[in-house]
Amino acid sequence: MFCSEEWEKCKFSKTVKGKTVYAMVLSTAFWTGITTCLKVFAPLVKVLRMVDADWKPSMGFIYGELRKATQEIKGALNDNENAYKPILDIIKEKSSKRLDTCLHMAAYILNPYYYYHDPLAKLDVEADDSIVEILGVLFPGDYELQNQINMVELPMYKNKLEKFDRPIAIKSCAVKQ
Repeated sequence: MFCSEEWEKCKFSKTVKGKTVYAMVLSTAFWTGITTCLKVFAPLVKVLRMVDADWKPSMGFIYGELRKATQEIKGALNDNENAYKPILDIIKEKSSKRLDTCLHMAAYILNPYYYYHDPLAKLDVEADDSIVEILGVLFPGDYELQNQINMVELPMYKNKLEKFDRPIAIKSCAVKQ
């Protein structure tokens, strides 16, 4: 807009405010700021589009993509805590009890795409505990079944043993569906 003949002919191009805006928009600092904004908000837009999408089930990906987005934001702001902390605080406030429930965390842990590729998934104690909580909800009072799943089935999954070592299971680990 500012490099066009129309701007030159515009009455605002000759005013102090017009010249100030012109200088600001053509400055390197302005475009550096715009680039930073895009780097910060692009990962969030990706998560929001996934949550809003009707074309694929997203439960198993929401928590993982939200974690990934926060890491990308930190990187975009050069790991400067003063820069990223206010943004991450807002994300945490808005997603708390909405996108980080036990169900979301259990889906994250049980999604082979994250569990087998993201080293942080194996260290996420809170997400791991969500499995126990979900088992209590799904099978209330059936402690034998809860124990079977938690002590036998879950370790087989985590260590890619037996049915989790089949070619189809391994292929699902590599694909983000």
